[in-house]
Amino acid sequence: MDLGLEGKVAVVSGGSRGIGAAVAQQLVAEGARVAIVGRNQDRLDLAATRLRGTVRGAEVVTVCADLAEPDSESRLSSEVLAKLPMVHVLVNSIGSVPAGPLEALDESAWALGINSKLLGYVRAMNAAIPSMQAQGWGRVINIVGIHGVKPQDANFAPAAVNAALVMLTRCAAARYGKWGITVNCVNPGPVATERLRYLIADQCRRTGRSEDEVRAALVSKIPVGRVASPEEIASVVTFLVSEKAGFVNGAVIDVDGGQVAG
Repeated sequence: MDLGLEGKVAVVSGGSRGIGAAVAQQLVAEGARVAIVGRNQDRLDLAATRLRGTVRGAEVVTVCADLAEPDSESRLSSEVLAKLPMVHVLVNSIGSVPAGPLEALDESAWALGINSKLLGYVRAMNAAIPSMQAQGWGRVINIVGIHGVKPQDANFAPAAVNAALVMLTRCAAARYGKWGITVNCVNPGPVATERLRYLIADQCRRTGRSEDEVRAALVSKIPVGRVASPEEIASVVTFLVSEKAGFVNGAVIDVDGGQVAG
């Protein structure tokens, strides 16, 4: 299937590892010109080299920026547009929100989650959407997480921030559709990334259970009986940013193995 992404310019925040890196790889394979954004230049350079090795002649640029910083919006916009002519696609895949029950989270933990993930996505969207408006075409995907629609008693901050991002997505879809811009949300369940390993280790520390026990309990709640690979999430994202998905707008798509019952 030709997804119509040949030559399109895609910005992937958090594109040096995890789900973001998998998305960037699939977009490069589809012929897109990709800018990966992250906080660590060495990690970005390594990811860019890896991407260029997947497709001969692939165009990959890096932008080192921390989207938790207030000035990152203008920096992201200026650096991307200095290296690439415009932005067709934005995929947001950044930010980690401290987990834990209400009594375990102080205000600094809440502020970290809100500033790094919620406002990080807002800053990236503010940087990319004007270019999409100017050309009358665009795709925005916010990779969020199922805690925004399936709360758990030990994930207060992730649930609150993710719920806010779901509504941000829907508001943006309603606002920007008239410019030919679609805005959608992908909610992964557990994915085999560094973030999942950290969360499992954190639960082990808080509960005293072994890693095997925590992982088994996690998998037992997933109807398909396993966690996802980053590539499985990336495949959904790649379709949603394509020409083929032009009528999908404001959707919240759970890619979770069946955890969230409709």
